[in-house]
Amino acid sequence: MKRVKISEPVIQRPRLLPGDAVLCNAIVDAHRQPGVWRVTVWGQPPYDETIVYNIRAAREDDAAKAGIRWFVETQKQRREDRLRMH
Repeated sequence: MKRVKISEPVIQRPRLLPGDAVLCNAIVDAHRQPGVWRVTVWGQPPYDETIVYNIRAAREDDAAKAGIRWFVETQKQRREDRLRMH
């Protein structure tokens, strides 16, 4: 008797190509609350959108890094959602 291996289908997520990098900038401003920073992040086309985050962090640069990380994750997720719809 011949054995047949049954496997689950593999769903591959779309991968970003090197040219699909999310390029963005951030400005950090002090918030009214101590330890909270207002981080404004904006992207370059095709991710040309501006998002403002209020981030609790010990240091200004930690807040900037978190804002940029969230912006990039949001843009990648939106890109994947658009690709899934087509």
